[in-house]
Amino acid sequence: NLADPSGATDAKQFTATNQPTALPLIDNEGYLFCSGIAGNVASANALLVAQPTDEFSIVVNMDRVSPSGARLFNYSNSLFFADVFATRFNFYFKSGGVQRTMGAAGLGLGFESGWWRFSWRSSDGRFEAFSSSDEGSTWDSVTVRTNQHTGLTIDAAVSSSFYFFGDNPLGPFRGAGKYFALYRSFDLSLNSFEVDFTAPNVRHGATKFECATGQVVTINQSGNNPATVIKKPVLRFDGVDDGLQGLFGQTITSGYAFAAFSVAGDGGDTYARIASLNSTGNTDDGAGGAFFGLRDATTSHLFSRTSSSPVISKDGMFDDENGDILTEFKFDSTETALKVNGTTAVTAAGASGVSAEEFNIACSEIIGDNNAAIDLEYLALFPATITDSQADAVRNYINNRNNVFDLKDGFGYYFFDPQSLTTGAVTSWNGRIIGSDNGDVDFLATQATAADQPTSDGYKVTFADNTDHLEIPSTTQAGWQVVGGSLGTFAYKVNANAVTELNLLGNLGWSSYRKTGDLYGIILLPENATNRDIEEARKLLIDRGAADASTIISAGAAWFRRYDIIEFKNAQFPDALSLGFAFEEATNLRTINTVNAPISTNF
Repeated sequence: NLADPSGATDAKQFTATNQPTALPLIDNEGYLFCSGIAGNVASANALLVAQPTDEFSIVVNMDRVSPSGARLFNYSNSLFFADVFATRFNFYFKSGGVQRTMGAAGLGLGFESGWWRFSWRSSDGRFEAFSSSDEGSTWDSVTVRTNQHTGLTIDAAVSSSFYFFGDNPLGPFRGAGKYFALYRSFDLSLNSFEVDFTAPNVRHGATKFECATGQVVTINQSGNNPATVIKKPVLRFDGVDDGLQGLFGQTITSGYAFAAFSVAGDGGDTYARIASLNSTGNTDDGAGGAFFGLRDATTSHLFSRTSSSPVISKDGMFDDENGDILTEFKFDSTETALKVNGTTAVTAAGASGVSAEEFNIACSEIIGDNNAAIDLEYLALFPATITDSQADAVRNYINNRNNVFDLKDGFGYYFFDPQSLTTGAVTSWNGRIIGSDNGDVDFLATQATAADQPTSDGYKVTFADNTDHLEIPSTTQAGWQVVGGSLGTFAYKVNANAVTELNLLGNLGWSSYRKTGDLYGIILLPENATNRDIEEARKLLIDRGAADASTIISAGAAWFRRYDIIEFKNAQFPDALSLGFAFEEATNLRTINTVNAPISTNF
């Protein structure tokens, strides 16, 4: 604890089995953490343009601490897989229906960590292992085995499922994976699959993203120690018996607590604590105690209270679906107040009975009681006397330091997120943002007519023809609409004109001119959104696969009769031959940034 160099307020845990797991950055870079528990693994579908048949190379950067025999990858029902042992790598495939085995022995202790390449070719049966000290720029041969299944070819795959850094559910991989690539060649040409977890578009906590070779990667999660993309350091508490405790060295009667965390799995115990206070020799829910954050029984609600104040709750916030959140809890004799992600506070009567000398993190005053399954990023207690502007400064410091939330995550209006959908026809799509200042109101886009329903693959929504669209309740909500799709990522400021439809380019213009393509999301922000807020929303959608600048060849009537648009950002049309009639009858459009249309001849 930096606040007290004497160590009087350090959080401590000397029992090894009760200690949380530190998940730091490795070399200041992100990675995929796999817990070694079945069901926690990365996967991809539609993997290969063509499966390796007579030669291949695997390139991997990993830091593995799993038991011998853990699977590194598995493709097509174990017809094509590999595992790692203490000093060797084994590769298995089927040829002519018979399983073939080969391996690279003599790699030495600790071969699991770092950059490795394993290559085989059928023409001379050469199987070779390489290591690299410069992140794969050059390779040093470590061991060679010859005459390994000379002249054989790998059987065709029977499915497109592919798991890496583990197998589902066998052979779990425990450790950190940074990079995985599969080549259909011995000499690292013909790349079929490449995943770099250090890439900027792979965000902390992401469960789906598009990799460099175009496949959608899914992080499969199971239990309270789930596989997680780590892009910032966290402490993981297991929800069973992990916890930290400490002494204040003084009596606390009021305070202003801040906690940045995300829920892991089901969140742990019924009344899991984020942090709590208790009087010496007493319980945290007894006289003198307080909760900075608490799971509300078996619901997904997050509440805070003291021994002398009512419960105050933020519904739906104790849920792993929310990702990172930043909570604030103020308690003094005047009032208690709870905020999440800077939203409007929920308030209640003051707390006059707090009198605590001890604190607990992710548990109650008993280590094995009321344990939370969380990834904790930041926790602090300030005096309750700090001003509102000082509290804002603290929140901004934590948020800027840890990148916990921004406008689209917190008090933005709505987010139509394709990753919330299941595969198939889209009949209903809810854009609600849990915990936002819109009061957690459902905003359902629906389509009852089968022929007019777009389709989802769980990552994007496809509008296949000009009848596909979604209907929304008539709304007069003004603000910013950020739309990310295969035709570009656009930001419009819209007025209070009533609209009743969502489609590929946002709201309804003229039904005859609906566009076709893929939609990666629509984010609605309030009118006071800053340029930074808008660009962050655009970047999220672009990172998911949406085009940045427009890919439209002819923008004719794209925003025809969009009476709701009053400002248009990102007017980048590098491929457009025509912008004729693009904004026909968009009679409220007042501001458009500089148009870039270098080859267009028709305006």
